[in-house]
Amino acid sequence: MYLQMLKGKIHRATVIQAELNYVGSITIDEDLLDAAGILGHLAYILEGVTSMTSIKPEHMIIETEDNVYEDDYIFGAVSNSTSLAGILTLDPEYVDMGDGLFELLLVKSPKNLIDLTEIVHMLTTQNYDSGMLTFVNSDRFRVHASEDTPWSLDGEYQEGASEIFIENLHNAINLAINKKRKK
Repeated sequence: MYLQMLKGKIHRATVIQAELNYVGSITIDEDLLDAAGILGHLAYILEGVTSMTSIKPEHMIIETEDNVYEDDYIFGAVSNSTSLAGILTLDPEYVDMGDGLFELLLVKSPKNLIDLTEIVHMLTTQNYDSGMLTFVNSDRFRVHASEDTPWSLDGEYQEGASEIFIENLHNAINLAINKKRKK
């Protein structure tokens, strides 16, 4: 497959509505992207694929209340969403945003092409029953890693730490809603 990159741009656009999810996010209508010949989200995926060879495994220990997971990992995510980094989609059967539990996905460092093929297949088919993947639910995680390991918190860069504690404070906030709304 051949793709012509950077073949179009949006010039002199006027923003008429902004609903940003986080600092630095932008959503552009798919029709406008198509008209300008811009790849949009696909560009992020292609960038990720091209940087695969530079991914270095990180040795980590992750503790839950019930288990300890220790290995060399190339990817790890604690989430309570069906979307991870906008590129991986978790099976909604395993994600309940109201259960007070986080989902942990760890991807072991592949030793060969067969391992890598298995990882890609399992992730794309949303089948987490693999020796190359760890997928568990827990209300808390303690992560032990090198202080040099970079992190992302809600899409933003975070400096590493030797120990990170993550806890789901289920129902920690109660909202009072006034049902009598004035028109």
